[in-house]
Amino acid sequence: MPSSRLFLLLVFLAPLPLQAKPETFLAVGPGPQTISPEEAALAPEGKPDAVVLLEERSIDEHLTTDREIRFHLRAKILTNEGREVADVTIPYLKGEDKIKEWWARTLLPDGKVLELPLEQAVQHTAVKIRGAELKEMRAALPGVVPGAVIDYGYVLHSLRIPMYERIDLQRKYPIRTLRLRWQPSEVVSGAYRIFGPGLPITSTKDRAAIRVVGNDLPPMVEEPWMPPAYHVRASVTFYYIDPETDMKHYWDDEARKEERYLARFLTAGGDRAIHDVIESWNLSTELGLQQKLQRAYAWVTENVKDTGQLSFEELAASESEDKEAFTAKQVLKAREGTGWQVAALYVGFARALEAEAYLALATDRRNYVWDASLLSMEPFEMVLVAVRDPGKPDDPFVLCEPGTGLEYGEVPWWATGVHTMVSTKNGFKAVLVPPSDARKNLSDTAATFTFDEEGTMHVAWTRTNKNLRGFDERLHLKNMDAHARGERLQELCGKGGSMEVAQAESPGMEEKFGSLRLECALDAEMTGPTEEIGRYSFTFSGPWIEPLPDFEGRATRVHPAVFDFGRVDKAKLTIQAPPGFAPKGAPEPKQIDTPFGRYRRAVRVTEAGYEVDRGVGFTPLMVPPQDYPALRAFLDQIRQADQVALEFERKP
Repeated sequence: MPSSRLFLLLVFLAPLPLQAKPETFLAVGPGPQTISPEEAALAPEGKPDAVVLLEERSIDEHLTTDREIRFHLRAKILTNEGREVADVTIPYLKGEDKIKEWWARTLLPDGKVLELPLEQAVQHTAVKIRGAELKEMRAALPGVVPGAVIDYGYVLHSLRIPMYERIDLQRKYPIRTLRLRWQPSEVVSGAYRIFGPGLPITSTKDRAAIRVVGNDLPPMVEEPWMPPAYHVRASVTFYYIDPETDMKHYWDDEARKEERYLARFLTAGGDRAIHDVIESWNLSTELGLQQKLQRAYAWVTENVKDTGQLSFEELAASESEDKEAFTAKQVLKAREGTGWQVAALYVGFARALEAEAYLALATDRRNYVWDASLLSMEPFEMVLVAVRDPGKPDDPFVLCEPGTGLEYGEVPWWATGVHTMVSTKNGFKAVLVPPSDARKNLSDTAATFTFDEEGTMHVAWTRTNKNLRGFDERLHLKNMDAHARGERLQELCGKGGSMEVAQAESPGMEEKFGSLRLECALDAEMTGPTEEIGRYSFTFSGPWIEPLPDFEGRATRVHPAVFDFGRVDKAKLTIQAPPGFAPKGAPEPKQIDTPFGRYRRAVRVTEAGYEVDRGVGFTPLMVPPQDYPALRAFLDQIRQADQVALEFERKP
């Protein structure tokens, strides 16, 4: 079972009658319309930009069919930068959620009160998912100045009761007092879990509800490349559990249930259909099991579409088709299926080849990590496949995800470094998904620089990103329409700088096993030397060089620096001498070796100009705060080495 270093508090609520004014009672409503002496005394000297004086929220779901959320926030604005606290955002689902009550006011230091009616708030579409439109109500409180106190809140009525919800208990600014009440349904058992190690957060419960209180909560420090919010920000998670659940054997029961779903999917003619496909391959008897599994993996990826990985064009073409596949036989016939169906189909192929194979449920570590002490299936967002040779229980599983376009044995980087739940008929197995080998995540760039007689520099460069390198960018591009895709490709090729993009293409987007390939051409006016000068210096930095992690100049860190995966960047640059010039001489090679990675740069003089070979490798996935200064120094050394000048001098 995966270990957890979270502070855990878990309570199960049986359906019990409500009490009048229970211990957890919380009345949420508007605050006073005057600034108290204590609030007025808060001064900006040595203080943050704003202070949240009170944040309170009451979530009532006891009616089962709907929920009511009452929210109230009161804050003191100390500087101009702190005025962002007065920007209000209320998420709701169009057609199902209604704002029943609303108040929003600014209390000025001179005693004036400025009201903002709900009619002046702006509706904004946040996202559209399967016909549902998630909206946001946005509003900016009027007249906010340093010294003002803002007080706003609302009552939101919803027809939806989520089975799993995480609420953050920290903000960008400190919170004096936080109060949160949850009254769960009377039909289903509710549970909660608090994460906030070392913080003054307490909870109480009675026969009606749960109440969480936090006092003097510190601000949440936001840093680039920091761990996901769930790992560093105090939070409370509310979720429901079936009253008949066997809590002691919850994960074993869920694993067996997943295996039963799989068995039903593979039967009804699925076994015979899979064997027919395998027989059509005419596999050599000399092939080992792993080679056969790779052959099956390639066939499934190339022949069965994962509907969650379709491009914009493929998705538009399939919207008019009425296809529903519920068994392996139907998926093979339709040549497409959901991510779960494609993974289940590959399990069928692997078992037909006599391998030990199972479905493995995984989380997206950018959002959640599987915490086995939180009895909920909601955090699982992905379905992997775990395979290995039969009769070798001590051998590690090979984990893969058919349909993604990644090679056999690779999974999306956001599923690595954490545990996955392998589902077998005997129960669950917690298996760590290993990080990808940095050498496989290669970015390979080739660029040629030429100058014409008018002084214009022309750059033609290509890049191939392999394996996890460029994987999510490729998915992002495939999900765009043609216009948006073209705009994004221009950005990747260098749009927005001093050069004009003449070509921005990414061939091979339709390939199943695809790397991200860029083909770019740029023109820069008046970059080369003029007739009046006898010496010209050139530096090779630009969009053809993969960007380094940017820590925004921070000297120290609070959180560890977390990277997506290890990587290797290679670049070969050919710089032709401007007309009438010749290379003066190559600078010395540069080599930097650190625990975080290595850097190599070599320059060679040619008859036409210079050739530069540059390589960078990053290996760590997490760097603790105490090692951050050394990491920052390594990156600064790379930037300095990339600024080396290549000198040209005019020919006699």
